[in-house]
Amino acid sequence: MPWIILLTLLVLPFLLAQSRHAAARIGLLAFWLGLGVYVALLLREARRIEDDLRTQQRHVLENTVGVHRVEIAGMSQGSMKGVLRGGDGVLSRPDLETFRWKFRDAVPATWFEPRQHEETEPGDTLLFHAQWAGPTSLEYRVDEANARVLAQRTLIVSHDSSAEHMLRDHALSPIHVGAWALGLWGGLWMVVQGVQEWTRRRRAAPGP
Repeated sequence: MPWIILLTLLVLPFLLAQSRHAAARIGLLAFWLGLGVYVALLLREARRIEDDLRTQQRHVLENTVGVHRVEIAGMSQGSMKGVLRGGDGVLSRPDLETFRWKFRDAVPATWFEPRQHEETEPGDTLLFHAQWAGPTSLEYRVDEANARVLAQRTLIVSHDSSAEHMLRDHALSPIHVGAWALGLWGGLWMVVQGVQEWTRRRRAAPGP
């Protein structure tokens, strides 16, 4: 089916441009106007994906003694990571384990283990990688011995590298290529029709 649409986009303007009927001229005008509208929609979708790529959830962590929960919203790709930012340096695994982090739902997650090609900002502590599409709750426990460790730390939840790859390379890049190609194709036929109309008017103009 997509190849039929592509073939139509390639052949139709040639057929319309060859016809001298007024309906064909209106059809060619509608063709490049329609492509312009579609390109605008593609660019709007590209902006939405770019905003999605920059999505970050920020949660200031409580460090008072007791059990605390953080409500995490779902991410569009269902593949996310959480890091701890701020505080006094990067935390060690033994320090992290004392908080007994867990998700209240059955979220497939790995804790404290960096993945290949996964980057974190300098000073950030990797907390988890998780595969989960919907909202969930993260639970942790604070006692008097570890309360100071979380002082002034923020949990940052964002897309992980695999989600960023899907958004950037499999969604955003094809949209940009398609928008440029369709925009140039529509612009070309806008110029062709403009030249044709100018030629017709010159031929129709009465001589001196």
